[in-house]
Amino acid sequence: MPAPKSRAVRRRELGSRLRSLRTASGLSSQQVADSLGVSRWKIGRLETGVKARMERQHLLRAPEPPAFTAVLDESVLHRVVESPAVMLAQLRKLLETSRLPHVSIRVVPFDAGVVPAGVNKFVILRFVKSDIADVVLLENLTDHHLGTSNDVETYSSIFQKLIELSADPDASMAMILAKLTAYESRIR
Repeated sequence: MPAPKSRAVRRRELGSRLRSLRTASGLSSQQVADSLGVSRWKIGRLETGVKARMERQHLLRAPEPPAFTAVLDESVLHRVVESPAVMLAQLRKLLETSRLPHVSIRVVPFDAGVVPAGVNKFVILRFVKSDIADVVLLENLTDHHLGTSNDVETYSSIFQKLIELSADPDASMAMILAKLTAYESRIR
């Protein structure tokens, strides 16, 4: 009996199948989204999510890469996604990426206290060109973007608070390395 497929592989297959069925039926992403009761962005992420994430990862290794700062809650180091082996691979990738000179990865430790209410995954895109407005992308059940200056200011303040609560990059990498070591011992 073949080994079960990982969640990432199943999601990639779902996205590919969804796209082929949608195009074969002559439906737009919006029509599929409306019939499923989800956003068009969700359909787009399903269909191209893996490709888009891979393209964003390649940006970090481009000749002129953007500055990138990520703040993670310590809980994501402990919550096993798929298996300890998958977690080990993800943590190794985090450590590798953190060594890039334009990348800063920080962890908000459990003992930092309460994080700002309602905060989940979000990305603030700041553009070099002044004629392009900054945008906040919210990643949740109904992915969407916020573009008003008030929205960007609100999330920028939240992000600053998360930076203040987080360990510095070296201490954060030590936390990740410690958890990586723990996962290594679990899969031996």
